[in-house]
Amino acid sequence: MRKRDARGVIRRVAAAGLAVLTAATMAVSSPLTAIAAEAGSSSGAVTLDKTATPLDENDQTNVKLSIGSTEETTVSDVVFVLDKSASTDIRQEAMNMLDELKTRADEGNLVKVGVVNFEQGVLESLELTELNDENYETIKKSMIFHEVDSSGTNIHSGLVAGERMLDADTSVSASNKHLVLVTDGVGYLWGADGTPYSIYSESIANGEENLYASHETLDWHHPDSSYYNEFLDMATWLNTHGADIATDMEAYQIKYEAGQYQAKNYGVESGQGYDTDWSTAANGKFAGKNSYVPAEDVTSTMSASDAAMYMVATEWAQISSKYNAYAYEDPRYAKDGSYIWAANAISNLSDLGGYSTTLPETVEEYDGMFDTVKSSVLYEIQSGVVTDEIGSDFDLVSLDSLQMTVGGKTVTGTVNAENNTVTFGNDYVVTYEKAADGTETLTWEINAPVEAANGITLSYDLQLVNKSTVPGTYHPKTNESATLDYVRHDESTGEETFPVPTVDYTVEEPAPVTPDPITVSGDVFNVAKVLEGATLKDGQFEFQLADANGNVIATATNDAEGNVVFDNFTFEAAGTYEYTVSEVLPTDDDPNTDGVQKDGVTYDQTVEGLKLEVTEKDGKLTYQAYTDEDGATFNNVYKAAEAPAEDKPADDTKKDETVPSTGDPTSFAAVAATLVAGVGAGAAGIAMRRRNK
Repeated sequence: MRKRDARGVIRRVAAAGLAVLTAATMAVSSPLTAIAAEAGSSSGAVTLDKTATPLDENDQTNVKLSIGSTEETTVSDVVFVLDKSASTDIRQEAMNMLDELKTRADEGNLVKVGVVNFEQGVLESLELTELNDENYETIKKSMIFHEVDSSGTNIHSGLVAGERMLDADTSVSASNKHLVLVTDGVGYLWGADGTPYSIYSESIANGEENLYASHETLDWHHPDSSYYNEFLDMATWLNTHGADIATDMEAYQIKYEAGQYQAKNYGVESGQGYDTDWSTAANGKFAGKNSYVPAEDVTSTMSASDAAMYMVATEWAQISSKYNAYAYEDPRYAKDGSYIWAANAISNLSDLGGYSTTLPETVEEYDGMFDTVKSSVLYEIQSGVVTDEIGSDFDLVSLDSLQMTVGGKTVTGTVNAENNTVTFGNDYVVTYEKAADGTETLTWEINAPVEAANGITLSYDLQLVNKSTVPGTYHPKTNESATLDYVRHDESTGEETFPVPTVDYTVEEPAPVTPDPITVSGDVFNVAKVLEGATLKDGQFEFQLADANGNVIATATNDAEGNVVFDNFTFEAAGTYEYTVSEVLPTDDDPNTDGVQKDGVTYDQTVEGLKLEVTEKDGKLTYQAYTDEDGATFNNVYKAAEAPAEDKPADDTKKDETVPSTGDPTSFAAVAATLVAGVGAGAAGIAMRRRNK
């Protein structure tokens, strides 16, 4: 019995062989398909699922792992690919296995059965049919197949037909599809769709020239019988000989019509040995170049049986990479020491994937020989271990949150806080571990078979602990990874990966906050007025404040100390507010003098730039005020009008000097003092002023 993990053996067909095989396929238009993927790799061999509920108001989610179906009914497809030579006893044993499956239908196991009977090609087939009392006789009629006159064995055609039957049923998951091959393996044909192909080899023994396409020719091409043992390791055989077989197929494969062509029966002159001319035989069938392997080249080329087994191996690798595949070698010849190579090859197809074994030699031992198939249909795994690493954004809420069901029924758990374990019944134990780096892992030991139709689940609660505060939508993974390492009913092992669920949450943009308006004092810019040469009066000069567009938004006059204060400002939003301030100029009464003069006063025509920056923080407005580098001080200059010329006394005695009146006469001393004060004020206004509030 051969039972191997489909992933544990090197199974890739030599790359060169695949390239040549593809070329051969195109050259003769035969229905061959190159295998591009690694033979024997599998996906979905066990029905797994993992889900997470949406986060609740406490940012918690419930995660559930399931193995096996959680549906009320599990549907499985079983396709039997049977060599015509398979005995009635073997076929009856297969029916006995189906009888047992039929009795489990009430337990949620619905089975559909398909049958492919093959020899030179597909002789008869039954499409997938539900196994029930109504259809039982129809299925049995196809299983207990009647004899058909035919010659040649084309295992490849049966496998292709079986694969297509499973492919066509898209309503059933791949993990619930099964293909069962029963054959003695003695074949020399390949090709599907009703057109078989083979390789003819020339024999010139005893002066009787013949062309043969037969399982007998393998010994001509491989005289050393030790070659038979190479089929004990099909992966190595395929990698070692695949390229050579593909090359010879490209050169010699031809449509099969008859197994033997004798020279004497086709008008070909006998006794010519290596020089025999076959060009006229069978209506020119062998007139083309490389239409057969010449006798002198037989030992340096691969045989028809090599090519047929090559096609079986590559097709088997493809099927077992998708579905559950079982090969049963019928020892009808091998038990007598015949065709050992064929028995070795079929019983070791598991090297390429799936399951393979040899049937018992006697009918008395047949009972239960298809139990592996039955168990595969009924059970997902025999035992296993799930390793589940919790996501970095989550923590396990508690051991008490772990819950388990078997077949939909809750199993009571017993928490051992000291050992961080939860035991469910006698067959299931969950262990919690937290590493030094904070990584949390749950290990779920499964020590009982898991029925396909009565799956098991494990659930637990997680707390989202690393939650972003930045506005946006997030999709954290509840788990970094979760894998199932399992043993199946046939003692093969495997590993499957659970999906990784995510949960969603959104951090909303904060609601906009409307700050309270801020009032800025009208003296914020420190606008000042200086009058040189006279005493400054309250309200003597007028100033205007304009916005960035030149619109006058406020006016003010100076006080007696030179301060210019506008009305208070009110701001409702952050921003940069730019202004200009200037003195309101009168009509010039002395156009002959530069500048603007009025009543002896020369006005400052400067336009000063001002700026307020209003900012918002935590819903409050604050401001900063700026003036130009040279300040916002306006300097006017008063100059008294000159007195009219007078006749001087003869004694040159001077009259007292007086300052002409401007409506407010001021003593010289006062003018001097005012001038000094104005200069001081001007100097103070040169630096940029900035006031923060």
